[in-house]
Amino acid sequence: NYLTNQLATLQARLEKQVNNEESRLEKRSTAIKALYDGVIAENNIKFRELNNKRDELALQLAKCNSREELELYKINKESVIQLKQELISVQKNINNLYLVHSQLSSEYGYSLKECEKRGESFHSNICEHSSSSKAKLDSLVEQIKSQEQRRQFIHNEILLLQGEKKQ
Repeated sequence: NYLTNQLATLQARLEKQVNNEESRLEKRSTAIKALYDGVIAENNIKFRELNNKRDELALQLAKCNSREELELYKINKESVIQLKQELISVQKNINNLYLVHSQLSSEYGYSLKECEKRGESFHSNICEHSSSSKAKLDSLVEQIKSQEQRRQFIHNEILLLQGEKKQ
């Protein structure tokens, strides 16, 4: 009977200690859980604030990119307009050079025929004029080639800028 009482007493003390320990652990875990819940709530608030800030910055960046693209478009458009005006000017210049070439070519042909009629030994103003016309024609041909190359370069620049505009 003594052992039974001892056993009952020990079991009661053990049960009381287990209950006390469970109560202490429950209070401790509740306190830790409350602490973690507070930290998680603060982090969630910071996370939302950072997301909002990121969204604001993304919107500002999009606006800046839009402004930059608009500015680049305007510059590009102005460049194309200037190049087209320059192309028109070069084309007029080429047309004038061809006109002068045509006139000079007929003068050269006439003076060459006259010079040939009079013979190679005969040096007159007509032969000198023929020689001068030939040199001027050669120079005009080079000027025309140069202007045509310039025209092609300007045309390629326009195509390049218009290609960038579409992209």
